[in-house]
Amino acid sequence: MWPYIGEFVEKILRESVEPSVKNSLPASFKSFKFSTIDLGDIPPRIGGVKVYTQLRRDEIYMDLEINYSSDCNIAVSIKGINAGIKDFRLHGTLRVVFKPLINKSPLIGGMLVFFLNNPEIDFNLTSLANAFDLPGLSDMLHSIIQEQIANFMVLPNRYPIKLAEGLDLNKLRYPQPQGVVRVKVLEAKDLLKSDISLTGKGKSDPYVILK
Repeated sequence: MWPYIGEFVEKILRESVEPSVKNSLPASFKSFKFSTIDLGDIPPRIGGVKVYTQLRRDEIYMDLEINYSSDCNIAVSIKGINAGIKDFRLHGTLRVVFKPLINKSPLIGGMLVFFLNNPEIDFNLTSLANAFDLPGLSDMLHSIIQEQIANFMVLPNRYPIKLAEGLDLNKLRYPQPQGVVRVKVLEAKDLLKSDISLTGKGKSDPYVILK
């Protein structure tokens, strides 16, 4: 299936990701585009599979450990500089949800594909980028790729695939919540006075990170 998946991903990159990247970049980098997209011949490797059983009867949840060490040939162009991406590596847990299960061919109404957390990503730059090196180009490309993967298919974002006629993709992409979790901070102690005010006394500026 890999050659066909590669063509499918290339279409997504050109029609959806490229315009999204342009909109998120500063005005001086609006010339961004994919000049070459070839995902190569090496498919991702599945390191482990977990299937959940305590679910509704019309759905299947499957977690796949994805390891992708690619021989891809991808090149981007920014401000006249062509940067090649090689040795692309990705590792993460991909969840595939088959729902709803139906009683006619193809038995599966649709699929949801998404990463549970941001996958680990690494790659090297080739071509003219090494010679002329725009300041921060490598970091910017890492940030762009991470951001676009998150926008498309890292929870809470999901990528839906329609398999049967009559399926509402919006209901698949935005399922009704099964419940609500409310978190209330009760107390904090020994907060540092980290803010600087006109009077010089300052005060704490606390916040909470929840995982």
